[in-house]
Parts: sequence; structure tokens; C-alpha cells
Amino acid sequence: MVCNMNTSNDPKARIGGAEDERGTSLIEVLIATLIFTVAFLNIAEMVMYSIMVTRNADMTTTLTAAGVDKLEELRSLDYDDVLLNAVAPGGPQEDPMPNNADVSRMWTIEDNFPYLGMKRITVVTTGVGVSYGTTRTLTLVAFKTESLATDPVQ
Repeated sequence: MVCNMNTSNDPKARIGGAEDERGTSLIEVLIATLIFTVAFLNIAEMVMYSIMVTRNADMTTTLTAAGVDKLEELRSLDYDDVLLNAVAPGGPQEDPMPNNADVSRMWTIEDNFPYLGMKRITVVTTGVGVSYGTTRTLTLVAFKTESLATDPVQ
């Protein structure tokens, strides 16, 4: 029986030789860092895009709520109400929005359009978006008809 006892002071010889070394090389660390950096940059880009989309959706919701609010207010008036008749044909009226300085509302009322006894109400809301200072515009259209029913005798 042959026993191989290595009594050398060389550390590689004591552990079992160079082929048994464990650890990572500088190239492996650089490749792992590159992969991590590319993945992190893609995630950061997705986060920035989702923030921009969320802000645009918020602006759309704000514009829709402001426009629908004014449209419902005008449609709730009687057909012959002074406010529905006081608007000059084709001349827009502006409504200041005290709670939101970035949003403005304008509306027009067209009498006898598209048919006799109908009024076309157009509400345009405009807002300046947070992302890149873009201006968004939303137009809502509704019709008000003259009531043909007679009031019951009281």
C-alpha cells in the first residue's frame, strides 16, 4: 500500500491542487454586475412609465368629472331657463374652477339643433397635465329637448 503524504509548504499542494480552487473570477463578477444593471434599468423604466400613465389617467378622470358635472347642471335646467337662453349662439361661456387651477370648462348651447325644439349642449374641459406639461382636452355633448307634455291641472 502506497501512502502519498505531501509535506510541502505550498498551500495549493496541501488543499489538493489548483484544480480544486473555489471562488469567482473578476470576469464572472463583471458579467453578473452587467446583468443586474440591465435588469435594474428596465425595471426603473417600467416604474417611470407607470407613473406617467397614472398621472395621465388622473387628468382624464379630473376632466371627465368636471365636464360631466357641468353637463348635468345644464341638463337639469328647464328648456326655457334663462341660463340656457342667455348664452349667445356659438359664443362659449367659461366657468372658473376654484378647486383646480389646472382645469377650465367652457360650454356652448345651440338652439334648435339638430332639430326644432332641441338644444345641443357642448362642454369642453381643458387641463394641463403633470407629465411633460401636455394639454388635454375633453369634449362632451348632450341634447336638451323641449317638453311636449302638458302640466296636469292642480
